[in-house]
Amino acid sequence: MSIDITVVSGFLGAGKTTFLKKVISGMQGKGALIENEFGDIGIDGDMFGDELPVREIYAGCICCSVVHDFKKTLEELVSSYSLDYILIEPSGVASLSDIIKICDIVSKSSKADISLKRLITIVDVKGFEDYISDFGGFFLDQIENANVILLSHFEEGDDEKVESVVSRIKSYNEKALIFKENWYRIEGGEILYSIDSAESEGYALEETEKSNPANRTFETYSARNTKSFSEEEIEELLISLKSKEYGHVLRAKGILTTDRGKYVNFNFSQYSSSWSYVGICEESKAVVIGQDLNREKMSKLFE
Repeated sequence: MSIDITVVSGFLGAGKTTFLKKVISGMQGKGALIENEFGDIGIDGDMFGDELPVREIYAGCICCSVVHDFKKTLEELVSSYSLDYILIEPSGVASLSDIIKICDIVSKSSKADISLKRLITIVDVKGFEDYISDFGGFFLDQIENANVILLSHFEEGDDEKVESVVSRIKSYNEKALIFKENWYRIEGGEILYSIDSAESEGYALEETEKSNPANRTFETYSARNTKSFSEEEIEELLISLKSKEYGHVLRAKGILTTDRGKYVNFNFSQYSSSWSYVGICEESKAVVIGQDLNREKMSKLFE
């Protein structure tokens, strides 16, 4: 029996977890999810509840610093469980080309039939130009090695911006299916049907030169058992992270408690931020990814 692998990549804050939560209900058969966090604490795994088994790998990228953990986890899932599919959500600064290589290695060394079915990259329309300019090696590797590309963080009326980004994407990857519709408003099963019904090329590695491994380019700050916030303070937190007083914050996310004893999930990137109430969680925690982070100020903010 073949095990279909779907990789959902995308730069920091592109919307990978949101996409996965939307499409999981449309997946057929028995599956599992591998969640990779670049920070020292797992956050996104808590967002899936009991929807499917989740294996979390954190404190590095599954394509480099924790590649052994990824390979071991994938081999365990393939050999120990009767699965129809495995979803993989790598960290936002992972290299899709390296993940493909590891999946190929496991496929050849395992008795199971593993098929790389969907190599999806979600591209942040608002951050596209800046990410190309500042982090081209990481960003382009995800674009060039995808066979399906979805767009995120654009509003109705952004047609000219969207077409400009699509044109640039095609210049880097002319074979990928580019899903231009606003998938936030479409049912998960319908998205998968549209992707799988369209003719898309198989994957062919187009490696991009990366100047440094992710752990030499980006740094993280993590906090557990964070202090409580009022709703107004959470709004202020999201605004303050955009300033330079905490360093160059590219991504922040976590689960916080409110002064009313509730839990909220917050998400921040330079181009999008939000928070929403979630069910009871085991602990409050936060992870920040960026450059030149001011850890002393971060500590005062969260701890």
